[in-house]
Amino acid sequence: MMALRTARAFTGRTRVARFEGHYHGQHDGALASVAHVAGSEERPRPVADGAGIPQAVLDDVVVLPWNDIDMVAPVVREAAGDLAAIILEPVPFSNIGGVEPDPEFLRALRELTTQHGALLVFDEVITGFRLGLGGAAAHFGVTPDLHVFGKAVGGGFPVGVFGGRRDVMEAVVRPKPGDPHSPETIFQSGTFSGAPPAMAAGLAMLRELEQTDAIAVADARAEAVRAGWRELVGDLGLQAQVTGISSWLGLSFTDRPIRTRRDALTADPARARAFSLGLLAGGVYLAPSHPGFTSAAHSEDDVRRVLEMSRDVLARIAAASR
Repeated sequence: MMALRTARAFTGRTRVARFEGHYHGQHDGALASVAHVAGSEERPRPVADGAGIPQAVLDDVVVLPWNDIDMVAPVVREAAGDLAAIILEPVPFSNIGGVEPDPEFLRALRELTTQHGALLVFDEVITGFRLGLGGAAAHFGVTPDLHVFGKAVGGGFPVGVFGGRRDVMEAVVRPKPGDPHSPETIFQSGTFSGAPPAMAAGLAMLRELEQTDAIAVADARAEAVRAGWRELVGDLGLQAQVTGISSWLGLSFTDRPIRTRRDALTADPARARAFSLGLLAGGVYLAPSHPGFTSAAHSEDDVRRVLEMSRDVLARIAAASR
């Protein structure tokens, strides 16, 4: 929310573009075309993801198709005169399963926003400090104008962080000398902003990531599970897609490779729920509609247990499908 307010203040424009299926929080302007889709694949249109979202809010949202610059470019060109920013999850997590995008797509998006004077905003609430200490920006070699971080940056405590280009931050975020409420400066405040326990926890967590192999261990555990799942669904002849990179993982019951939200919507929710409940009965928790995470606390024995339970549950799902 604060990053988008910053982009609007800096550019003097009002509209924001976002991609189908990407999640950017629960404020009004973010809850459009997250879980639901409308319009054609080439020309999505904004649809509210729940009641209470005014049409006037949706009018300022431009929805883009994910991972295809040839479809994105003409939509952006049409909206460019009033487009403040394009925001995205560099690796869309919740609703697309953590599928790595084409790096060339991100680079082309960087060029497109620069060309039209819109800010590029990376929502790294998930990828930040999980996809390496440099996040997705370092992983893909693409630098946005603004970053958003959360979750991991607080070490488990509630906190959100945004920042980016010096000229942007100094122009509209830093209070003007002698006039902290200048109309050119955005408003930001909060009862729990900069809460000392959250700051201490976040700093402690970042020190651990810098000084240990926690990220590499978590990544290795997730890849072991993903590899095991790929082998299991192949052996059982199940139509399923294993998704995820780094330390997150997902399994979607569809024969369609998943690149976009519309691909993800072809997955069978009943099988996903059966898989989740079957694992839960064996002591393994994986949400039915949300990818899972590993951490450095997970051991090789944990991976074996997950795969043993997965083998049993997937075999039952396969048998019920025949």
